[in-house]
Amino acid sequence: MALFLRPYYSNSPLPAAAEGFKEIADSRTLLILFINHTKQECTMKVSFSSMRTGAWAVVGVLAATLLVSSCKKSNDNNNTNTPAAGVMAFNLASDIPGASITLSGNLLTQQPLAYNSFTGGYLGVFAGSRPVEAFNYGTGASLATGSFDFAADKYYSIFLVGKSNSYRTVIVPDDLDSTQSAGGQTQVRYINAIPDSTHPTITVAAGGSNVINEPASFGSVSSFRSVTPGSVAISVTNGGNINVNRTITLDQHGVYTVLLTGVPGSTAADSLSIRFIKNGTNDEAAAKSSASSARSVN
Repeated sequence: MALFLRPYYSNSPLPAAAEGFKEIADSRTLLILFINHTKQECTMKVSFSSMRTGAWAVVGVLAATLLVSSCKKSNDNNNTNTPAAGVMAFNLASDIPGASITLSGNLLTQQPLAYNSFTGGYLGVFAGSRPVEAFNYGTGASLATGSFDFAADKYYSIFLVGKSNSYRTVIVPDDLDSTQSAGGQTQVRYINAIPDSTHPTITVAAGGSNVINEPASFGSVSSFRSVTPGSVAISVTNGGNINVNRTITLDQHGVYTVLLTGVPGSTAADSLSIRFIKNGTNDEAAAKSSASSARSVN
């Protein structure tokens, strides 16, 4: 099964890595961009302060196979085919205005990720076990470290979450193969990035019934669930200082991630919010017919 990726972000600034990229409708052109990014990752392992990298956002029609050409460790110009994975990264840490994420010391994006922003699409990275580190772009301080085994031809999300010097990267496989559904259903999941010790109840309702209605700990990511496309009501409450709701509109065949963010009790820019991004679509015809709106922001 191939997932046709079209990033979409709602109710936020433009994603940092999407600026300057043209819409791509031709999968061959996209593959070239994807190869270029992977070559850059191999050759541009630099210090954090230099912030020089070549990040190509996957913003068009992408085949499920992510086998790309990359450079050898030797200095010759011979290239070998190296398996790759797709990675999407988010900065959901409320008091980090700019974050950078590295894999094996290589920056994922040319620009830092602002709070409540993301890479704008899946980025091509080498497969295998990779050290993952998040930095405060303004100070250069390390925020969270870890490692993850990125399988070839698979997709992943990296969420930076936390506040007040307590941060972590939540890394999850995006099981996009499971999002193929009959009848034009939409797929949706959530991440609870609200830094609070309670377990608020997350409710997602569509078509007159609750698709999701469960408590969620901080940093938890749900599986993708099938919902009826159209109007979807989302609420988050702990019966106290967390109480926010929003109704959104989701497209047929869409694959979405709902971002539950903000600080309980805040009335500033880091107040509680419900946002969402579109990971892609599981229908080829829909992807081609609406590619021009892939990066629209509401």
